[in-house]
Amino acid sequence: MRYDNVKPCPFCGCPSVTVKVISGYYRAKCNGCESRTGYGGSEKEALERWNKRTTGNNNG
Repeated sequence: MRYDNVKPCPFCGCPSVTVKVISGYYRAKCNGCESRTGYGGSEKEALERWNKRTTGNNNG
């Protein structure tokens, strides 16, 4: 399934994301480098986790 309003992968820039269901839990996965989110309770939650980005200075 193609998702609209999904940010590209923060690691490889790939715009293609798949949501997988494993034992009733959902996670979003990059179709380029296969990075993924933690598990969520719904498809919507998995996509929200995918789109979440940290802000500020993350340099140690």
